[in-house]
Amino acid sequence: MVARLVLAAAVCLTAVSCNSLFDSYFPETVEYLDSQVSLTDALGGKTVVSIQLNYLPATSAHGADILAVVAGTSDGGSHVLFYNPSNLSLRKSYTDDDLRSQNSGTVPYLGLIAQDSVGLYTGTLSYNPQTLAFTTTSYSGTLFVAGGLQGVRAAWNETVALSVAFGPSGGLGYSSDSLYSNLPSLSAGLVFSGGSFTVLDAAYVGGMYRVVASQNSSALLITGNGPATMGLSATESMGQSDSSGGGGWVTSGAAIVQSKNNNSTTLTAYSWSGDSLGTLHLYTANNQINALAFDPRGGSWYLFDSSTGKLSRNR
Repeated sequence: MVARLVLAAAVCLTAVSCNSLFDSYFPETVEYLDSQVSLTDALGGKTVVSIQLNYLPATSAHGADILAVVAGTSDGGSHVLFYNPSNLSLRKSYTDDDLRSQNSGTVPYLGLIAQDSVGLYTGTLSYNPQTLAFTTTSYSGTLFVAGGLQGVRAAWNETVALSVAFGPSGGLGYSSDSLYSNLPSLSAGLVFSGGSFTVLDAAYVGGMYRVVASQNSSALLITGNGPATMGLSATESMGQSDSSGGGGWVTSGAAIVQSKNNNSTTLTAYSWSGDSLGTLHLYTANNQINALAFDPRGGSWYLFDSSTGKLSRNR
């Protein structure tokens, strides 16, 4: 899985004395900064005010892993960038004007970064999985009506060539058809008490569907052999975080849970049965923006730090 230690604390990026989030989870050799590039430079010097990262493993449609970045800048612009995650070389980037040109002159919804057997997606825009050029797909437009992707996370299952959506629908709802083929609604799935919740991440990895969700300052770790048979495997505290302040990521060996409190960010790795595998505390300055992504199979993790404008690959 992925380790993370290149955050705001730059001194810890190279200091062997620093404790890794994954001290008891990964070998020591995967703890440190591997490569770094300036995202600010790639955006023409513009300041990032919002950002989302997602790691898209190789599929039968594209033979190379891809790190997708969706960023908003201080001038009100939106940007999409695709990186080679092995060395952070920039493969393709799109400006605000490029994105508007694909959506009748307005910025499209870009919030869900996902893939299927046909293409790659940032919200309502689709891309050729090999060339990363804009393309069109035959998926149902009903998915995108009235922000239909809000609150949904997608898990691509290469074995059955299916991209399953997970989101709130009276419980943990799921799509019975591929996310990008025919999804008028989510089918009712796992129901648990406690009120509303937010799906933070979903993936099919290690032969299982896995979901991390947040509810009432708790992280819900959910697994299943199929989307209709998901079960709650553990509930963990996210401290003072709510769905806007905390985060969660799926890897095959651990769920990564983030909580924020004042100027501190805490990252904790939990086994899927709920055992704590390690914790890392990071200082974050006021108004600092951090975004993270993990290779769900393990081996690397990625961090954007707005205090430096840098995008880092960590092992």
